[in-house]
Amino acid sequence: MLKNLKSILCSLLPIIAVVSFVHFFIYEFETETYIRFLIGSAVLVCGQVLFLNGIDNSVVSMGEFVGNSITSMKTFWIYIVFAIVFGTFSTIAEPDLLVFANRVVILGFPIHRTVFLFLAGAGVGLFMAFALIRIVKKIPLQYVFLLLIAIIFMLALFVDESTYSMILDSGTSVAGVITSPFLLALGLGVSRIVAGKDSEDGSFGMITICSFGAIIALLLYFVFADPTKTFVATEGAEIPLLLSTLKDVSLSLFPLVLIFFVFEFFVIKISKQDKLRLLSGVAITFVGFFLF
Repeated sequence: MLKNLKSILCSLLPIIAVVSFVHFFIYEFETETYIRFLIGSAVLVCGQVLFLNGIDNSVVSMGEFVGNSITSMKTFWIYIVFAIVFGTFSTIAEPDLLVFANRVVILGFPIHRTVFLFLAGAGVGLFMAFALIRIVKKIPLQYVFLLLIAIIFMLALFVDESTYSMILDSGTSVAGVITSPFLLALGLGVSRIVAGKDSEDGSFGMITICSFGAIIALLLYFVFADPTKTFVATEGAEIPLLLSTLKDVSLSLFPLVLIFFVFEFFVIKISKQDKLRLLSGVAITFVGFFLF
């Protein structure tokens, strides 16, 4: 936790220092505005620390349990299904993507926030499965990249420049602190039984492939979307905003937990102690996610 706190403070303290310098020496903000900024910064630090610490003891551990449970190719199809479902919902739970989806709607792109999240998540989930199949079939990574980039450029011909730029940016938001650890652990588990000593090389490129998946899914939507349709985001009062945030965090995090424990019950079987550790990590992640 101290390591996460140090990292977060190193990232946020310079911003707080710059804003404070401007406030006291260049342009004085309203006192209420500055105080709200300081309080918000403190809440943000607490939320990030709890969130990252909880992730280490929940989602990261889930990925390790699943990856280490892959011992043969006989049940490989089960892991493919799990990768699609878990990959979809873990992407939807990404904080970066949630923030990015809000900005997409505010800027007037013709897509609903929920649709945007599910399309990006489904793209990651499907291409996560494709990345695992690539490892098993030992398809050269360079050929996969060339094919996916060609598809992206082809679809880009049918969308306007601003939409294309936005979609490319979304590809950087889908693989974050929730999806990436699980994705890498699962890839290593599959490549370990396929490639042996070269397992790390076999799983190389999975995050990029999944990012391409989100980009392609969104491009396909905007190729056929009605360009005249817009969705306007509205701001509510503080209490509805808190309730809305609580709802978003619950819908983002709880499906991951449910999917994992259903899979655990039927496939991998972990100890009671590990289950309690995961649940405590999920609780910490929930609180941190809400504050963040």
